[in-house]
Amino acid sequence: MHAMTASLEKTDGEMVRAYRSGDRQAYDALVRKHFGVVYAVAYARLRNRETAEDLAQEVFVRAYLFLGKLDDPERYGPWVCRIARNLALDWLRRGQHASKVLPMVNLDDHADALRDTKTPEPGHALAQQEEQSLLLRAVDRLPAEQREMVLLHYMEQLSQGEIAERLGVHRTSVCRQLNQSLKSMRGWLEPALRA
Repeated sequence: MHAMTASLEKTDGEMVRAYRSGDRQAYDALVRKHFGVVYAVAYARLRNRETAEDLAQEVFVRAYLFLGKLDDPERYGPWVCRIARNLALDWLRRGQHASKVLPMVNLDDHADALRDTKTPEPGHALAQQEEQSLLLRAVDRLPAEQREMVLLHYMEQLSQGEIAERLGVHRTSVCRQLNQSLKSMRGWLEPALRA
C-alpha cells in the first residue's frame, strides 16, 4: 500500500518516464490517479454510468497504446481528458453505447488499473438516496460543458485552475460556468426540496 501511495505522489511525467523505462506498475498508478476525472468527463457527456465506465476504460487503453507519442509527459492528465472528450463526442455522434476497442484488447494485464476504484459503498439511507437522485437530475439538466465542470469540481474535487488546465479553457470561464450552474441547479432544486 505504501508503494501505491508513493506512486500517486509522483508527477505524471515521472510516472510516464518510469513506465517507458520498464516499470509496468507506473501506468497502473496513472490510471488510478486519473480514472475519476476521465469518468466524470465521460459521464458529463454520455449521461449513462455503464457507458461512461466503458468509455473511460477505452480512453486508458488508447492512452496506453499511444503513450509513446505523448511529447510532454507532464501533460498526461490534460491529454487523457482531451481523449475522453473527443471520444465521448464521437460516441454521441455515432449513437455508440459500448466500446468496440475493448473486446479486441487483452485487458488481463491491466484489469486492476482499469477498474472503477470509486464504487460507492452500499447501505445509504433512503433520504440520502432521494436527495442524490434530485441532485443528479439537476446536474443532468445542465448543458454538457457545465455538467462536465460541476462533476470535475464537486465529484473529483478539482480546483477551478485544475479544471481550466485539464479542459484547455480560461479559469474565469470555469468560474463563470460553475456559478451559472449552481444558480440554475438552485432554482431547480429549491422547490423540490421544499416539497
